[in-house]
Amino acid sequence: ASFLTQVIVGLNAVSISLVFLLAFVIIVGISNTMTIAVRERTKEIGTLRAIGMNRGSVLGLFLLEAGILGVVASGLGGVVGAVVAALVNNAAIRIDVDAMRMVLLSDTLHLVPRIPDVVVAVVVLTVVSAAAALFPSLRAARITPVTAMQSAE
Repeated sequence: ASFLTQVIVGLNAVSISLVFLLAFVIIVGISNTMTIAVRERTKEIGTLRAIGMNRGSVLGLFLLEAGILGVVASGLGGVVGAVVAALVNNAAIRIDVDAMRMVLLSDTLHLVPRIPDVVVAVVVLTVVSAAAALFPSLRAARITPVTAMQSAE
């Protein structure tokens, strides 16, 4: 029993490490994407600011965009992951390695996607997406109409 406990603790540690790696990749990717979006839309941001949009609204606009991207992408990922898990379960993949059968306590591979876990993953990844977009969004909110018009030339 203590061996199985150590195996479970080890697998949890690997899982947590992979989640942090995934979060880092998401933060870098979304931050880079939003920075490029701000740079490409400088003129539009300046125009919005010139017609009366305040800094908070510009910030909210970019954070909303990142949030929508996060919800859609992580939601689709959760659905695809659940479908793949169901397909793996239906395929009844046999495990031939004795050590793996002992750890998994089964002769076949079973994946169990639970809806609460998928929902938590979607929410966490959406929050990480919005947090990654915070710095570029703050940068967009600081753009003045004069700066935007000068960069358009």
